[in-house]
Amino acid sequence: MKGLLLPAVFAILISMTWASADLLLPAEVCSAIGANSNQCTEKQVNAKFVDLNKDGIKELITNWGGGSCGSQYYVFKLDDSIKWKLIGNWCGCETGITRIGKTTHNKYLDIFTCGVSGFFDGEKYVGVRQ
Repeated sequence: MKGLLLPAVFAILISMTWASADLLLPAEVCSAIGANSNQCTEKQVNAKFVDLNKDGIKELITNWGGGSCGSQYYVFKLDDSIKWKLIGNWCGCETGITRIGKTTHNKYLDIFTCGVSGFFDGEKYVGVRQ
């Protein structure tokens, strides 16, 4: 069953990234980043769906917040129960994701933001000052 359901979910997610609508993100993502349901849309949290480990399944990257941290960057991966699991977060600046790198750490692409970038340590993304 999981083998049939997972491709359908991914097809929906992929089509979501091309839609012009500002879609709400799943509750587990909104809860993890601290955004209420009215604030938790793709555009408002700068959501990007990117296949970071080249397994054919896109991970979700957001940046949200403010305060003393600037923006908090979050990386989520779909788990076996088809729920978004937080696999990293770090403080950065409010300008958003600068770029997804071509370099990798532990088979996951590096995420370059201004000042602090995310590198995968084998279990999670960690922020590293540039």
